[in-house]
Amino acid sequence: GAPLLLMVGGSLDPEDDPGVSGQSQATATGARSRDEAGAVTCNAVAQSGGLSLPDASLAVQPQDTVRGLRAAAFGVLATLEQVLRTNPTLGFTNLAYMRAEIGSRTVVRQYLTDEGGAVCDVVFDVDFKARI
Repeated sequence: GAPLLLMVGGSLDPEDDPGVSGQSQATATGARSRDEAGAVTCNAVAQSGGLSLPDASLAVQPQDTVRGLRAAAFGVLATLEQVLRTNPTLGFTNLAYMRAEIGSRTVVRQYLTDEGGAVCDVVFDVDFKARI
């Protein structure tokens, strides 16, 4: 199938918003404890054809279509969503509270290239809340 890529902290488009946004505030329990909330921009990418691939050894299948690439990119998103549902703390055990989940923002983009390739990417946010 098509080479797949998950970008964390940004997207393919340099015009997109910064990769991480958040806010922090002291809790009522004292100055040593803070509540953090924010979002990390992520990008699930599927690509094929005459593109500059991140690794020259990646195989590109000529039968990959834009429709198939879109399905593959959403497959990456679905896999990450399942990981976050299974482990919403992301393995952090030293925090009073931590929860991460797929946010509500999803942007789908498709590109055809002059070299005969195609890219479909899904830009989305992983929202988080933590007490540190």
